[in-house]
Amino acid sequence: MSPFLDEAVMGFAFPKEERAALVAGEPGKFGLPSESDMRFNWVHVELAAPDPGKARELVMDSGPAEGLPCP
Repeated sequence: MSPFLDEAVMGFAFPKEERAALVAGEPGKFGLPSESDMRFNWVHVELAAPDPGKARELVMDSGPAEGLPCP
């Protein structure tokens, strides 16, 4: 997970093959990363949008991001 400087958007790991459907299903909540970051398993979420249960589900189910060490 990675909050942006304005703390309104957060990036989190999400399977590449499933992210287009996630964004298309709820475009007001989710967005794709910048073109240069599309190579990573990454998606953005508006922090004001998801309910706490959905946010927890996304974070817990997302798994580690490519290139980031696992604790």
